[in-house]
Amino acid sequence: MQPNEAREIALREYKNNEQTIRELRNEFTNTPGFASDEGEVSTFEQMRAVNTARINNLTARQFDIKATLKRIAEDEFGWCEKCGAEIEAERLETVFTAENCSTCSDLQYHKDRHFAQ
Repeated sequence: MQPNEAREIALREYKNNEQTIRELRNEFTNTPGFASDEGEVSTFEQMRAVNTARINNLTARQFDIKATLKRIAEDEFGWCEKCGAEIEAERLETVFTAENCSTCSDLQYHKDRHFAQ
């Protein structure tokens, strides 16, 4: 994937995520703070928890996209931040926000699993 193509995809996804985050926040801002029974309160709280999780995931994704846009601007897109090797084209096609090559990502994954035990 070329940097210009990644930039277009990143900007489009960033804009869509911003819209979704706004909609999710507005959904509960515009909801009355009362319910007719405990079941409605429970359902409302579950929906709020799901939306909060979605907002958190989208916000984390926004940070990844911003980091990718920064790498593009600094002409570092497509190069592994750990070893400096070129990130595989297939990997960038799948995960355009990838910061590391497959080898370094695999090593980090196994290292994280080892220390998590």
